Amino acid sequence: MEFKTFVRKPFQVEAVEITPENMAEIAEMIGGRIKTEDDSSVDYIQLNRQIIPNVGKAYVGWWVTRLGENFRCYAPKVFFEQFSEIKVGEYGRITEGGNLSSEDAGLRLINSSDPAPVDVA
Repeated sequence: MEFKTFVRKPFQVEAVEITPENMAEIAEMIGGRIKTEDDSSVDYIQLNRQIIPNVGKAYVGWWVTRLGENFRCYAPKVFFEQFSEIKVGEYGRITEGGNLSSEDAGLRLINSSDPAPVDVA
């Protein structure tokens, strides 16, 4: 048996952090209901598992991602382990965390923990 090495293809999502101010709007958007924990009086969104299959509750500080018609919710730790904010830099090139790629051709994503560019295609 031989194992091969693969790199997961990067993809872009839109994301919004859940705040007390936008909690009701997010709950409506993703088919959830705002509820309160009995023991701690902490508000959360009870998620519709048909729309958000990966978790059952989302709290203030959590993140909601959208890719097309698909939504997912992530606790902050997991979100930042899996996603980095990207910004459009000079000449419309994609950068991460404000680091501009020095490559002349194509789009590149620069991972701050790994200085080597990764093709975005």
